[in-house]
Amino acid sequence: MNDIRCIPTKKEAEAYLNSIALTYQIEQWIFAMILFFGLRRHELWHIKPEDNKGLMLVYIPGQKRTKSKDEHCSLCLYPLDR
Repeated sequence: MNDIRCIPTKKEAEAYLNSIALTYQIEQWIFAMILFFGLRRHELWHIKPEDNKGLMLVYIPGQKRTKSKDEHCSLCLYPLDR
């Protein structure tokens, strides 16, 4: 059952990201954005941060810049610790 793919828990994700923090700083950010916002790899270069009443969002454009036909926003998968 080790090859089953699933969404990791917040603790598992943080542990992995912390393990690569010193060696792969850019990759850490890339993996975090893909994991936390459910982005596709090519969407990373087109996103813009959005703050909507305390919710953490990223804006993803459409119109042939990404695979998405229409623009949309993506919420953070894990709740923020406040």
